[in-house]
Amino acid sequence: MNKCAFVFLLLTIARAGDALLGQAPTKHPYDSDQPIREPTVFGQGVISTGDFESHPAFTPDGKALYFLKDSPAFNFWTICVSQFRDGKWTPPEVAPFSGQYSDADPFISSDGSKFSLSRTGRPSLVKSRKKISTSG
Repeated sequence: MNKCAFVFLLLTIARAGDALLGQAPTKHPYDSDQPIREPTVFGQGVISTGDFESHPAFTPDGKALYFLKDSPAFNFWTICVSQFRDGKWTPPEVAPFSGQYSDADPFISSDGSKFSLSRTGRPSLVKSRKKISTSG
């Protein structure tokens, strides 16, 4: 499966999860008003660059995206974050807690109160805050 199909599949699964939990899906400013019938590159040139990007995790408000960028040799992983501002995604930055160790699998709880990840070389990190918002 290519990367854009993988990202599209993850977004589709997230929407289905809302329906299964009886929650109305949240409408985000970058949502499509029409069904997307084919895999679509997400954030072309910013989020999807041709490098190996994967494992997207959106904040509950949908305005921040944490995702994994892998080294070309696939031996070091970094979690990056991009913000949705003024109708577009900002260039990704290394998340403040990532970059020193090989980090992967970002996950944000549905209420935004917890952020977890897998970390090689150190124990996994679970970052709890009042809420995880667009400010990171």
